[in-house]
Amino acid sequence: WSEYVLGAIDLGISLAAALILCQLRPAVIWLPLVKTTLTLSPWIYVPFATALIWLIINATNCTDGVDGLSGSLSALAFLYLGGILYGVVGHKDISSYLLVPHYPDGATWGLMAFFMVGSLCGYLWHNAYPSAVLMGDAGSRPMGLLLGMLVLASGNPFLIFVVAGVVLVNGALGLVKVALLRFLKIGIFDNVRYPLHDHVRHNAG
Repeated sequence: WSEYVLGAIDLGISLAAALILCQLRPAVIWLPLVKTTLTLSPWIYVPFATALIWLIINATNCTDGVDGLSGSLSALAFLYLGGILYGVVGHKDISSYLLVPHYPDGATWGLMAFFMVGSLCGYLWHNAYPSAVLMGDAGSRPMGLLLGMLVLASGNPFLIFVVAGVVLVNGALGLVKVALLRFLKIGIFDNVRYPLHDHVRHNAG
């Protein structure tokens, strides 16, 4: 499949995931440095959530290319998100104390994140040098999908920069570079190879 077909499939899956999270009801989110919550109409939330999920699916997929890189970075992201979902927004007393909204399903999403950490630890242990299994699109894309859904389930979309900042820098900046060059003919980062791990491997040894 071409990258356009894969991108379109990712977009359709991202839209479906955003609709499942939103269920066409107003979504309550919380933002850093703001005490009050923000209620978004589904017409605003769904396009934004779709774009975020699509971005992290492709960033996670681009990061998969060095043994264990995508798996280890994603495992850390899932661990942090699980703690936030289970111990903060999923806990009524703690969320009230920290002035963030309480999500009754937060603990369930948190358990899903911890299950994913366990799965990835098993994969990384089995795939330790010399590696035997290639994760590929079949592993990295669903991993990115779940990562995006968990960030949105936490109610704070900006957490993606905290828990998966390295994944975004490594993978998503390459998407920005290609999009600017292909659609706007703007050539930036010409001397930097993306994903960034390829630049480090080939140019810095």
